[in-house]
Amino acid sequence: MDHSELDCFLVLAEELHFGRTATRLHLSRARVSQLIQKLERRVGAPLFTRTSRQVALTALGGRLRDDLAPHHRGIRDALARATASARGIDGVLHIGFSTPLAGEIVMRTTERLRGSHPELAVSVCEVPLGYGVMWRSGAGSRAIELFGRVARGIARDMAPGDPRRASPG
Repeated sequence: MDHSELDCFLVLAEELHFGRTATRLHLSRARVSQLIQKLERRVGAPLFTRTSRQVALTALGGRLRDDLAPHHRGIRDALARATASARGIDGVLHIGFSTPLAGEIVMRTTERLRGSHPELAVSVCEVPLGYGVMWRSGAGSRAIELFGRVARGIARDMAPGDPRRASPG
């Protein structure tokens, strides 16, 4: 079975619209229709009911969607973890800070990284005064470089007149 058939089926089952499915998958409507028909021939029964104005899942289509969705997510997640590992940004990055300014930069950086690199876990804690910012990584040196680059950008972006502005290192 071709993964494009499964991707197409799951997106169409979510969108229930051939045009939006085609747009999301960067395919033509005709290709979406071909992939669905091929999967229906393989299964041996219709997975969708279609009219000129409406697309709906059949009972069989609903069961197939429910059975496939968690496995499809698992495959995508496994590939994302493998990619993150290959890039050196998987695992947990432990960040400690000792001053309010460092804490603010660390928290802003952590928030930004959670949005752009959800595969990277960041653990933040306060450390004794005098340590500034410190890190320990089970996530690889790439994670430390990434954190440092984002933190420097956040520190640089703070308002020039802000008394809290300082270089994080």
